[in-house]
Amino acid sequence: MDNSVLEGDRLFLIAESLAQDHSLLPGMHTSDDYGGIGGLLSPVQIARENARLEHFDIDTYIEKVVAPAEKKDRKPAPEVIREIGRVISETSDGPFFSASVFMEHNGEERLVGFLAQDRRSNNGAWM
Repeated sequence: MDNSVLEGDRLFLIAESLAQDHSLLPGMHTSDDYGGIGGLLSPVQIARENARLEHFDIDTYIEKVVAPAEKKDRKPAPEVIREIGRVISETSDGPFFSASVFMEHNGEERLVGFLAQDRRSNNGAWM
């Protein structure tokens, strides 16, 4: 396998690990028998969550799923991105946010690009 692919995978795992503090599913952890990769849920956990969601009426669904994603006090993506590395450039245009960030990886700095939705502007709506 190409070494650049393996390096990219490791860099993704580092970014995922750093982002875990901002989980939308607090309390749900990965299963060791599902690869031990941070942020992934096992098929059993996914099925359990789907079954739970299927039994919600519309008001409960909005309260438990939609409302938390739209909370105004959620940390905006640009702030999270700025915390995980050294930003060398960023562009913000309403809800659009992009940044080039140097991240530490195996003792070296690697340049990583981010595209994100800034929910502070029009609650992140693109149009």
